[in-house]
Amino acid sequence: MRAPTASARKEYAFILCAIGAGSLPDKADALAEIAARGLYWKRVLRRARLHGVSSMLADVLQSLPPGSVPPFASDWLAGQRVITTTRSVFLTSQLARIITRFDADGIEALPFKGPTLAALAYGDVGLREFYDLDILIHRDDVRRAAASMASLGFQSKIALSEQL
Repeated sequence: MRAPTASARKEYAFILCAIGAGSLPDKADALAEIAARGLYWKRVLRRARLHGVSSMLADVLQSLPPGSVPPFASDWLAGQRVITTTRSVFLTSQLARIITRFDADGIEALPFKGPTLAALAYGDVGLREFYDLDILIHRDDVRRAAASMASLGFQSKIALSEQL
């Protein structure tokens, strides 16, 4: 991957400042300063989408004074926030169904990444983009877990190895 050009560095600096650690009042002046130097907003949006931080960026930027963000950018980010939150809430509900079924079937399971990380790190599953669910189970429980998931309507895209 190539290093960002000098003009792209402003956009990366803006995103990093917005989603990095620190309180919004502390960030607001820095964000305003970076934006005042002129941002290519389409690049900001592309980079935020590419790195899966559109929802986090949307939350921060909606708190800035009116006019700080062009309407097309704030509208796009708000739309991404809705899409991400909708998908995240749906996947989180599916995770709850799976874990409940595993528990009923006596299968020990440990969810990680995805909604688990989002809830722990951000307190909001809608702030982290994820597209699948990650669940650790004991090797000896793989076939029972597959059957449990099939009973919930899930279908495997791959066949289980005979070794499992």
